[in-house]
Amino acid sequence: MTVGGTAASVTGTTAPYQFYGAVNLATGTNVVPIVATGTSGVSGTNSYQVVVASGSGRTLSYDLDGEMTNNGAGQNYQWDAANRLVRIWYGTVGSSPNTEFTYNGLGQRVGIVEMDASNVVVIAEQYVWVPGDARPSEERDSTGCKAVLPTGRADQRDELLLHHRSSRECAGDDRHDRDAHGPVRL
Repeated sequence: MTVGGTAASVTGTTAPYQFYGAVNLATGTNVVPIVATGTSGVSGTNSYQVVVASGSGRTLSYDLDGEMTNNGAGQNYQWDAANRLVRIWYGTVGSSPNTEFTYNGLGQRVGIVEMDASNVVVIAEQYVWVPGDARPSEERDSTGCKAVLPTGRADQRDELLLHHRSSRECAGDDRHDRDAHGPVRL
């Protein structure tokens, strides 16, 4: 298989096949031929018209696992061994503002920290997960302010927290201790 005369990668051994190919195109209208050759040696060609608008191009970079490491516009991405995004640098790695992501043992994101170019924390958020929930049940920021989030589960605990959903609880705020009927006991 070729795309615009450049070899393409084919995935799978049975139909439907998928392929990936990259070709450099000039600004303007381009005709890109895709040539597939079967195991018997018979080839078929389809040509596609691709219009590329004027502008500057970007070169994207990827690691060996296929994760983007640079978006060509100054952002660099770092991934852990489980292919989870762990940091975004908004400029030069090591000396620019960045965002750090942390995960628990189940692969759930439990923290996001925004830092300035000196790696001083600007914003820090932590997420609390209830086992079995599809989304975090609680978000806390660096001031201790808490947002109780919808959990996606329907159980007794959710009924008790219904009045809290998407509410904010901050230091000195006693809304988390009562609802319209008085104190809430969990």
